[in-house]
Amino acid sequence: MKAPLIFLFALIFPLLTGCNTGTNEEQTEEQAEEANDEKIAESLEEDVEFLVESYAFSLMLQEYGKTVEQSSQVAEPVKEFASNSVTLHKNLNSQIEEITKGTPVALPQSTGENTQKLVEKLRSGNMEEATNDYIEATEEIHEQMIAQYRDAFGKAESVQVRDFVELVLPTLEERKKKLDELEELTDKL
Repeated sequence: MKAPLIFLFALIFPLLTGCNTGTNEEQTEEQAEEANDEKIAESLEEDVEFLVESYAFSLMLQEYGKTVEQSSQVAEPVKEFASNSVTLHKNLNSQIEEITKGTPVALPQSTGENTQKLVEKLRSGNMEEATNDYIEATEEIHEQMIAQYRDAFGKAESVQVRDFVELVLPTLEERKKKLDELEELTDKL
């Protein structure tokens, strides 16, 4: 009787522990990082932390971008940037999933409460407010990502992570420049 119960527990436990019920970005990232701490060699911990944070940032940017794409409250150039952002960050997350495939790395599965609050604000604001809120949030995330990628470039232990950073960093820097241009353009509207 014990053997079937142990077997059943062994099947159910990963499902229970894999669920992500965090309420904000820090909790969803933290849950993934805690799961990874137990499974990942110490030498690769910084690589894994970088991948988890990058994945979480891209989830947020996808969520914001989808909201702006559907909004009638946002200027057309900003909508175009948002649409490109959704595609780019979906692709980045696919690449991170590929890097972590076959490893015990846990990635965040959702955005949290802070992201949802901004999404609601984007939906309910007037055109100027929604545009400014989107640009401000997106700029802040890009600045954090660029700093994170630059840091990871010098510290990455994994060749895959280093190659990923080298490929993505110029794109993020270019996107940040585009955001600066959008900010100047929207200031004139």
